[in-house]
Formats: sequence, structure tokens, C-alpha cells
Amino acid sequence: FVPEVDFSYFITDNIALELIAAVTPHDVTATGTSVGNVDLGDVWLLPPTLTVQYHPLPKDKLSPYFGAGINYTFFYDSKPGQFNSVKYDDGFGYAFQAGFDYAISGPWSVNFDVKKIYLDTDVSINNGANTSKAHLDPWVFGLGVGYRF
Repeated sequence: FVPEVDFSYFITDNIALELIAAVTPHDVTATGTSVGNVDLGDVWLLPPTLTVQYHPLPKDKLSPYFGAGINYTFFYDSKPGQFNSVKYDDGFGYAFQAGFDYAISGPWSVNFDVKKIYLDTDVSINNGANTSKAHLDPWVFGLGVGYRF
């Protein structure tokens, strides 16, 4: 569980752009290797994500939406686990989301959404002695309070 900041800008009543920002810690394990599971240590991610959303019922008290977009993930503060070094390449991925806003009073609302982010990155172990592809496909569940300007 980590805090997340979302900023949405409505281009029209039904179309919005949303920028999502959060940082998340991850424990990484390589599976299916010839020596079994391998501890690749810990790494932090900053995956800012930009989505285009469609809001079919923007004026209703319960306003669902869905969207798709891209992200660029930055990896930092890597701890190498059982190796001397583990390095992750920053990279692009794509994202899908679905959620709803529920109007409370005036400009205030509550929000719930689910995002699926897909990202493949290259991993370099022990200064390039071994390389691998990592598939990071986290689900992100959001619950928040909104204010519409």
C-alpha cells in the first residue's frame, strides 16, 4: 500500500487525460532458473503513467470510466540480493484502467479504480555477467478523494 497522486484534465465532458504518480518498493525473485528461484533483491519503482479515459456518464452521481495509456518506469535504489549487483533498465510499458467517481457534494467525490500496468525490462546481474528479461505486470488498486475545479 502506497500513496498515489492522480491529476485528471477533462478535454471534453467525456474524455479526460490522467497522470498517475506513485513510488513502490518491490522484492524481486527470478523463477524457473536452472538452480530454482533466485533472490534478485529489492528495487524501488517510479512508474508515472498517462492514460486517456472515456467517461460515458460524466454528469451522473455514479460516473464510471475506462482508459488506456502508457507509462515510463524508473528503477532506483536497487539492493542486489544474493548477487554483487543487479541493474534494471528504465523503460516504457502500457496500462489499462477502469473505475468510477461517486459525487458526494458540490465539487467533491470519491474515486475507486483498478489499473493493470505491463512492463518488460532488461536486468543486468553482476555487472552484465548475466542478463535477463523481467516481466513486471502489477495490478494497482486506487481509492481516493477528488475535487473538481
